[in-house]
Amino acid sequence: DGISVSSTLSQALSGSRVALLQRAPDWHLTRWVDNQTPIVTQPQLAETLVTLATFGARAFYEGDLAHAIIEAARSDGSLLEIDDLREHETPIELPHVTTIGDWTIESQPPVSQAALVAFALSAVEGNEKVNVPRTHLLTEAIEEGFQWRPSLTEIEAISRLPWGWKSTGDRARRLAGAHGTSHTTSVSTSDGNGMVVSLLTSVFHNFGSKFLIPELGFFLNSRMLALHASTHSSTVT
Repeated sequence: DGISVSSTLSQALSGSRVALLQRAPDWHLTRWVDNQTPIVTQPQLAETLVTLATFGARAFYEGDLAHAIIEAARSDGSLLEIDDLREHETPIELPHVTTIGDWTIESQPPVSQAALVAFALSAVEGNEKVNVPRTHLLTEAIEEGFQWRPSLTEIEAISRLPWGWKSTGDRARRLAGAHGTSHTTSVSTSDGNGMVVSLLTSVFHNFGSKFLIPELGFFLNSRMLALHASTHSSTVT
């Protein structure tokens, strides 16, 4: 039935119009309800979601969905092959465990940057710096800790972080160049038995790579752009 087009989505669609039109001239056309509410419909995406709900996650890596992805990508010069999807495996690693005071913090291991949260918290624990509000101290600890983000390419890198350092609590110096955007959405929930479910969606830019698989209704992402060749050359390779 479509969704209402918010002002944010409208601006994003307008800004990406040229790139989107190259592969899907009618993807972003809207219809109007009562001459007031703009609506965008995505029937191809709806069918893709039905397929995934019916046949499970493997439908994305095999069969018609996988072939559609590969054919579209290769038509634009990609080196992807069907075996790249068919043979994909998602490794499930043990979490990195850090003890801080009475708390045990478990975080996703590299290449996730999650360990930096524990790293930053450890820099605040026992820090009795005078006249610095705790909120400020925590904020600056995160900023300082993220200086080491480029180094987290392997699990062994966590042990090489300078554990034991303490946050200065000084005024923000943008040591890591971190800044907030609206491109990543995270939803987490837990129950009384300790079961935690986390959903993270990130495509790096609006509409990811702006490369649409027309018959499936979604865009390939551009998340690898976060890897800087100067510090992550081995990962990119």
